Amino acid sequence: MLVVSETAGFHHDSIPAEQAFLRSVGGLRVVVLRRVAQLTPARLRGAGAVVFASTSGSPRFSATGRRALLRFVRGGGGFVGLHSASDTFADWPGYVRLIGARFAGHAPLGPGRVVVGDRGHPITRPLPASFSTTDEFYRFRSAPQGAHVLLVDHKGRRPLAWTRRSGRGRVFYDALGHPIDAWSDPVRNGIVARGLRWVLRR
Repeated sequence: MLVVSETAGFHHDSIPAEQAFLRSVGGLRVVVLRRVAQLTPARLRGAGAVVFASTSGSPRFSATGRRALLRFVRGGGGFVGLHSASDTFADWPGYVRLIGARFAGHAPLGPGRVVVGDRGHPITRPLPASFSTTDEFYRFRSAPQGAHVLLVDHKGRRPLAWTRRSGRGRVFYDALGHPIDAWSDPVRNGIVARGLRWVLRR
């Protein structure tokens, strides 16, 4: 599993905790790359999934690399976007389609309630009907396209996490994860760990 957290916009202080959690997920070999541009065709050939962990803005990424990433997922690879991954490559239509939606904004960090939209999915099956958390609750420019929504916010019923397919590949996106302590929350971490395994078909 290749993990990238390069930022060309807002940089989250929670990234080290996020990466430490991803490394701790049992049964997965995790390689953290410093740059998106390191997602070369050769490196992708040996991967099961790519994770954009709180990436932001539009880091330098060649047309060849962009095509290779989309081809990797369509060919059966997994893709996971965490938190500000939806505020990444807003000028790249292929990426926006891959992740399913484009970031529009968020309320200030604060407490809120998350409603589980589908308790029968492998990612959310162990969860209660709802749970409380303190985070940034994202808004998107449109509903996620071709997506199966798993989590929504209690107030606006806006989507917070979803899955979708791209060709033969699986995509999981989770908008939560802003504060550092989010990455030591067993409920949140369980969602992400199961999302990783879902895209890897484990």
